[in-house]
Amino acid sequence: TVGEICNNGIDDDGDGFIDCADRKCVTSPECAKLSCRADQSIGLLPLNGTPSSVVVQTSSAGNNETLTTCVSKPGGQDADIDFQLPATADLTLEWAQVGNHDFAIYPDEGMLFACEADAAVACVASTGTATGIHIFSALPAGLYHLIVDTDAPGDEGGVVVQLSAVASVMP
Repeated sequence: TVGEICNNGIDDDGDGFIDCADRKCVTSPECAKLSCRADQSIGLLPLNGTPSSVVVQTSSAGNNETLTTCVSKPGGQDADIDFQLPATADLTLEWAQVGNHDFAIYPDEGMLFACEADAAVACVASTGTATGIHIFSALPAGLYHLIVDTDAPGDEGGVVVQLSAVASVMP
């Protein structure tokens, strides 16, 4: 069997993951610098619709997250907001922004992994609107990263994010 070499840009073991995206590499020195570090943490969201707000700044934040699928041009700076849902819930995301940002939700795989270590649950483009709202239906219980990524380099700015959740009604 071939093991994954964590710094050669090749999927050595044929499992579909390259280098630091491969779970076998998360503890390697090459990949440790990519572990997810939240800029803000909301913690456990109550399921009664009570909003929790945070402010993030993408100017001078660095480009740590590179896989946000709904950006129009990769390379912009980003921020990470962590939160937890205690049960399956409808999550409401509201934003007010200066700049142009997009919002992607990823499962939190643990502190050793990159924020984008798993497939995105959803990605929402703000299309540059100053304020907006999006509802994610039936998001399973768990830990999550909300990546606030600029839509394109030069679109950085500040974002007020408000998250609230209500328990999903099962049919």
